[in-house]
Amino acid sequence: MNRVYATLSADIVDSTSLSAEDTVKLKESLEGFFPVMQLFCDKAWGRVTRGDSVECVIPDVAQSLRIALLLKCYVKTLIFDSASRAMKKKGIRVVIGLGSLRINDKNNGIIDGEAIYNSGRELDKLSGSDSITLSLVSSEMNVGGYSALCDILGFVVTRATGKQCQVLYRLLLGETQMQIAKILGLEQPTVNQHAAAVGWNAIQRALARYESEKRF
Repeated sequence: MNRVYATLSADIVDSTSLSAEDTVKLKESLEGFFPVMQLFCDKAWGRVTRGDSVECVIPDVAQSLRIALLLKCYVKTLIFDSASRAMKKKGIRVVIGLGSLRINDKNNGIIDGEAIYNSGRELDKLSGSDSITLSLVSSEMNVGGYSALCDILGFVVTRATGKQCQVLYRLLLGETQMQIAKILGLEQPTVNQHAAAVGWNAIQRALARYESEKRF
């Protein structure tokens, strides 16, 4: 059996609303996310395409859902004056693709194989969706239950406020509520309120189930 990889294909919602200056800032911000992935998978890497789209390889499949959620929260905390209402609300569409890769060449920036085909094709389908902003697909594995879970988690992050996303982002990084309060300049009870409002306990359980999946 070929090794299973996770890939992310993602694009910013309504990025054409951004000014030229903000488009440049967006690209720089997206590139700044890649070191975050490596905190959870040191061989993960990514690239920005067309200035508003992202493609990533995550060899440790178990970490792919956490990284996808981190990316969604990260983008929703970015502030651009020229962003449209849709962009501010939905941020970024992300598809996790599971499967084999024929080429995984970080040095030359080449990704080729079933995993990236899966995520790329599904992202094209999501471009016409008003509701789904996080999805999981595979042509080689049965991921039905996890696919539905991703739909729900994407909806949760879409509904979250910018401040809730800031808290969720840091919780996903593994920081404590006290650490988050200090970093964000908030009281610990306020951090706890944001965590509860975004459903952190349920998100933790979902991640624990996904990260313990033996088929990966």
